[in-house]
Amino acid sequence: MKWEAAVFDLDGTLINSLADLASSVNRTLSAEGYPPRTLDEVRQFVGNGVRRLVERSLPHEVPLEELDRLFELYKRDYQQHLLDETVPYPGIAGLLLTLKQRGMRLAVLSNKPHASVQRICDALFPGMFDLAWGDRPGVPRKPDPTAVWMALEAMDISREKVVYIGDSETDIRTAKNAGLHSIGVLWGFRDRSVLEAEQAQEICESAEELERLLL
Repeated sequence: MKWEAAVFDLDGTLINSLADLASSVNRTLSAEGYPPRTLDEVRQFVGNGVRRLVERSLPHEVPLEELDRLFELYKRDYQQHLLDETVPYPGIAGLLLTLKQRGMRLAVLSNKPHASVQRICDALFPGMFDLAWGDRPGVPRKPDPTAVWMALEAMDISREKVVYIGDSETDIRTAKNAGLHSIGVLWGFRDRSVLEAEQAQEICESAEELERLLL
């Protein structure tokens, strides 16, 4: 195999979580008298952490204290509903199993809160990943490369042997900043033009195509 390890983004790459993200956003907004957002709007808002998702979903700027309060409301709601409709994308479970059986090391790095990442991976991909990390105190969020480098150190593997796979501009920038080969996927939250603009080194349209590329 060309690579010995693969680092995956989570939302929009391994899982279709858009419905649950949008539902939690809209329950939070509705409870405070703000107008709801569409699925397509929420799709564009995700990728830079939960706080930015909440901030972007508001119709106008609000005081910091108000944003903090809405952020906490959203987090509580999402923790109760994060697996209501969230499922792996077609072919992903089989892809991960094949890669693992072939000896590839697998990791997840997400800007989603760490507890949410752990719950989702334990529920949908039990025992599949060497590590699955979300947003944690003291670790900058992607596209900062720090979390990637920490993951490679934890897996004791050099960056030349690792590929990074994600669906958004944040992911391609993360790979670039960390010095990893980047693969963009088209079934997630961004379209081809975004991935091409960020100069993703390869772009895949299906899990089957990604498997052929990796193996």
